[in-house]
Amino acid sequence: MKKALLIAGGVFIALAIIGNIVRTIGKPVKTTNTEPFAAQIEKANQSCPIPVAGGAGYVSAIKLEDNNVTYYIHYNEKNNNPMLSEKNQDNFKEMLVMALLCMNGQEYGQGDIFINELINEGCGLKVVYTDAAGKKTESVASVSELKTMKEKFHLNPHEALHKILEMEVEAERASLPLKIEDGMFITNYGLDRENIIITISLDESMYSLSEVKKQKDFLKMSILQEGLQDYETKALLDLCKVSHTGLVYRMTSNHSKKHCDIIITSDEIRKTIPVPSNISIN
Repeated sequence: MKKALLIAGGVFIALAIIGNIVRTIGKPVKTTNTEPFAAQIEKANQSCPIPVAGGAGYVSAIKLEDNNVTYYIHYNEKNNNPMLSEKNQDNFKEMLVMALLCMNGQEYGQGDIFINELINEGCGLKVVYTDAAGKKTESVASVSELKTMKEKFHLNPHEALHKILEMEVEAERASLPLKIEDGMFITNYGLDRENIIITISLDESMYSLSEVKKQKDFLKMSILQEGLQDYETKALLDLCKVSHTGLVYRMTSNHSKKHCDIIITSDEIRKTIPVPSNISIN
């Protein structure tokens, strides 16, 4: 049971990787930097490889090429995140821009600064992803697309991050139901104003909902403790912390449809999980 809950949390690892990519993306341009734009990009490239999401991957290179600032990202595992599929490319571009907007609340407007600098330099934003199986995915936001999205989104950082979560949750639903172990399936992802909700169906012939209820506190503490050690669980809890969002595992019996919620509140996450070292939040 504990293992299944941790796997259920791990499906959001791509969001944490995106957040790390975006913070890396903003680094070349500084508010007080008088170096030419190309020199700033080259200096950022010299910092590579840059680990992301607690070791889930790394930025291998940052280059200015073909009128794009291009980030080369390598995942250490096979990636099946639907947000990176071809049909979701427009949504993914929007996600990157909104993630840059999130930086405005953490890095003194650094997201706006970087987008404006790209537009002023006539550069698009390109990200090239390669997973452990060698599968490569590219996403490019042209200068005109950056201009359009900049005008489209007027969100504060927390609204932007919540919108990102909505997009990821919607994309993940396409992969459901998802088997996480015998007799246990993720059947839905949801999001309200306060919580990410992961619905897990239990085979009643194998699992007792009454036993789950008895172990609720133990399971909750196990997830929080694992968040201090396991990068996938930590990635999900970091996202919850930054977005002031709680986490609900809704355990549902497959025939009776009775359910039990394992609820980890935003406040519990805030008190237990340390702030990621490269951001500043309240």
